[in-house]
Amino acid sequence: MSLKFDYCPICGHCINIFNNNRKIKCPNCFSDVEFIESTNTQQYYQNKSMEMYNDYFHIHQIFMDEEVCKNPLFDPEKSKLATVEDRQREIFTEKSENIPKCPICSSTKIRKLSSLKRATHAYAFGLFSKTARSQFECENCKYKW
Repeated sequence: MSLKFDYCPICGHCINIFNNNRKIKCPNCFSDVEFIESTNTQQYYQNKSMEMYNDYFHIHQIFMDEEVCKNPLFDPEKSKLATVEDRQREIFTEKSENIPKCPICSSTKIRKLSSLKRATHAYAFGLFSKTARSQFECENCKYKW
């Protein structure tokens, strides 16, 4: 049995409905609607995405273009869903903002100094050695902080 999308005809939000009760409140646009089962299977959209873009990231956009947007109940203003590409770009931007950087050269190639290395340097060179007091080291410029 091939799976199909169950989607809100107003905003295009997809959920999995495992029972026959399709009349529910959409968690995306909060409309009381009857969710619609897609005419094509999820496999169809996977194959089409692979054929057109050589990846699986465009499945939702193809589904939206082929089925949801053609539905007369569809309201683009209520569709708050971003395309998969937008979501991935958003996630990447959020992640890149949270990546620690070297305060000197702004390189992201940093490593955490091990407790053993810090303890060894503290023993050998005293508690005031730079390595003993630092937690990170830049692999690019070798700065420690």
